[in-house]
Amino acid sequence: IPVVKVEMNNHLVEQVQQFKYLGSTITSDGKCSIEIRQRIAMAKRAFTQKRQLLTNKKLNINMRKNFVKCYVWSVLLYGCETWTINGQDKKKLEAIEMWIWRRLLKISWTERKSNVDVLDQVGEKRILLNTIKERSGKMFGHLLRHNLFMTNIFERRINGYKGRGSRGKHT
Repeated sequence: IPVVKVEMNNHLVEQVQQFKYLGSTITSDGKCSIEIRQRIAMAKRAFTQKRQLLTNKKLNINMRKNFVKCYVWSVLLYGCETWTINGQDKKKLEAIEMWIWRRLLKISWTERKSNVDVLDQVGEKRILLNTIKERSGKMFGHLLRHNLFMTNIFERRINGYKGRGSRGKHT
C-alpha cells in the first residue's frame, strides 16, 4: 500500500490501515471482508438481543420473519451497497442467512436438517445475496443519474489522450 502524504493546516495527517466512517469500516486496501465480518457479528448480536421475541412460538411465523427483516437484516445490510463480495464473503453471508432461519425455528445443529428443509419450513428462499446485488444496482443507477462526472467516467466520455499503445484521442 503506497504511502500518501496529506497536509492540513501545515500538519501531516496520519495514514492508517482502517478507520470507521458513518458506522462502516474503511480499509486502505479497499476490501470489504472486515466490514462484512463485523456486520455479521452485529447481526448475530441483534438477533440474540431479540431472541425471546424472534423464537416465540406463540407468534405467527410470518410476524417473526418480518421482525427478523426489520431488526436483524437492517443491521446486517447497512452499507451493503458499496461492498465488493469475494467467494469467502459470499459463503459467510449465506451461512448467516441460514443461521438466522435455524435460530428462528429453534433448529439445533444436532438435528442435521438440510438448508433446503429449513428454507421450506420457514417458507423463504435464499434472498440475502440477491438483496445486496439489488441494492448495489440501485446505488449505481442513482450515481449515474445524478452525477454527471461519474456518468462520464463510467461511459468513458473523458476527453484527452490515451497512453502509449492507444488507438488515439477520445472525443
